[in-house]
Amino acid sequence: MPVETLDQTAVLTQSFSWPAALLSLALMLAVFAFMWWAMFEKAGWPGWASLIPVYNTYVLLKIAGMSGWWLLALVFVPIVDVVVALMMLYKISKAFGHGWGYFFGLWLLSIVFFPMLGFGKSEYLLEKHHSGHQTSGAMPTPA
Repeated sequence: MPVETLDQTAVLTQSFSWPAALLSLALMLAVFAFMWWAMFEKAGWPGWASLIPVYNTYVLLKIAGMSGWWLLALVFVPIVDVVVALMMLYKISKAFGHGWGYFFGLWLLSIVFFPMLGFGKSEYLLEKHHSGHQTSGAMPTPA
């Protein structure tokens, strides 16, 4: 019995392909960069910022109206990073005029809902980014 188990394990490890895994990861990152590009520009940030790892997360925090300091929690604090990421998605949803339903869409079907923010009719409601910093993270009051 142990010999069969070893043979099955050997087959599984031999069938794994690092090049295919790396290509899949690169493709996924390219898809997210493309999805975020339009959303970043809609929020007043340069689209190229979606291409730079870590900085794109900082920009997502700023688009959500959150402090850039939350990036430290996202990078260095386990468990809290999940809470901060969900909070960021909810605030991005609110920043584009949507609610809880859209938040769940961003969380569970990001590949569908982020392009809808960038390429759809959603409008960014917070003050747009200009000259290096966002001056207000508050939602505008209706006139």
